Amino acid sequence: MTLLSRYAVAWAYLAGFVIAELIHAALPSRDQAAVLRWASTNVVNLHHDPVGSLAASAFIPAAFATSWPLLIALALFSANRALGNWRTAVVCGAGHVLGTLVSEGIVDYRVTHGANLLFGFGPGKEIQRKLLTLWNCALFLVNYSNAAGFTPGLDDLDSPGGGQQHLLDRWATARLARLVADATQAYEQHLTVNVLRAFDGFVDDLSNWYIRRSRRRFWNGDSEALRTLWTCLVQGLRTIAPVTPFLAEHLWQTLVVSVCPDAPASVFLAGWPAAGVADDGLLGDIAAVRKVVELGRRARVAARIRLRQPLSLLVAEGAPGLEPYLGEIADELRVKEVRLGRVEATQLSVRPNLPVVGRRLGADVPAVRKALAAGDFRELGTGEFEVAGHILRPGEVLVERLEKDGWAIAADEGVTVAIDTALDDALLTEGRVYETTHLVNSMRKDAGLALTDRISLWLPAADADLLAHRDWIAAETLATSVQVAGDEQIRLTRA
Repeated sequence: MTLLSRYAVAWAYLAGFVIAELIHAALPSRDQAAVLRWASTNVVNLHHDPVGSLAASAFIPAAFATSWPLLIALALFSANRALGNWRTAVVCGAGHVLGTLVSEGIVDYRVTHGANLLFGFGPGKEIQRKLLTLWNCALFLVNYSNAAGFTPGLDDLDSPGGGQQHLLDRWATARLARLVADATQAYEQHLTVNVLRAFDGFVDDLSNWYIRRSRRRFWNGDSEALRTLWTCLVQGLRTIAPVTPFLAEHLWQTLVVSVCPDAPASVFLAGWPAAGVADDGLLGDIAAVRKVVELGRRARVAARIRLRQPLSLLVAEGAPGLEPYLGEIADELRVKEVRLGRVEATQLSVRPNLPVVGRRLGADVPAVRKALAAGDFRELGTGEFEVAGHILRPGEVLVERLEKDGWAIAADEGVTVAIDTALDDALLTEGRVYETTHLVNSMRKDAGLALTDRISLWLPAADADLLAHRDWIAAETLATSVQVAGDEQIRLTRA
């Protein structure tokens, strides 16, 4: 993009933002209040109309909020588009280009560097999914903050991580520092695609690790967890405001201005967040933990064991130094015990690679094959094997690790995870409790109950044995009573 066109786009930004502010000022006072209050109507309405709510983030009156052409226009304003591509949006039609154009950084980078331009429904839906992940994180924060009566303070943004004790809070703060540093570097290099990639990874980590691993704390109204999530989201908005101004501004108004009276009136008046110091050691440790967790999930899938079914044992090899995090791994994968050490749940199958080594072995081929088949060999630890008086180098052997009965294994990049798939009656019963609480909480949501609403719960007669875990079920579902009824289905009512 030429310098002239960059100035043109910059002025287009400014004009678009001014127009949006004028439209916002022209709204009736009740509409402005609906936009700005903490429990934002637009955020709540995301459950019913995510696309319309996303469009409303640009401060457009509700009557126009469900317009796909408008949403595309907002995506275009939020993207650092070359002027010629604006005409493309008009010609191609609004609904077909949502995701691709809102991912402007990727498009612009590839055009600049002569690579192919990704365009179509697939990229569009993928970008829409990424945006909704951010939106759902904000919705989660609003819902649990309202339930706990939590109000953040603007001072939390000046010293993120100050006094944090919980491992997950310290990790989230370190992850935020990494985002700010990466985004700063990307902007200085004029690579908005790298800004978007860094932010996408950050939001994914918040959603799939911090929020997931902290759910019990949010459920209990832990103010430190809520404060950490608020800080991460708000500081993250400041990093992407230059490339998604309307969405960032709306979330700033909802998450900051409506609850902090002394907050800057706009995200664009808030300045650039301080990078802080990223704890690379902690980030590396949690990355290794998540690697083990991902392999554990793969092993479960391979063994066709549900994620809610508890297991007795997991063994991880090739992941040293994770002793402080064994509880995190066990809790996330629902296993009773996690061990670090050699995985003995496999048996090695080694065969000579005859096209490679056959000529060198000559007449000894039959003896080598027989010894390998009988397991009469020694693994040297460098990919080499000693057998029948010969040293077979890597590439001269075909090696397979076969699972022993009762184990499921997954491996990647030098890390191997094995899970014991044996299930006794106690484990099976616990699995049924997890399934029951999951089903009841889904029924609560479908019934429109609030997070804090109490219920009376009736289980079918076939699940009468689960009453041994009555207190557990009640705590997980906010049930004041758990009884058995003659029905064949679970029933609940508001208590």
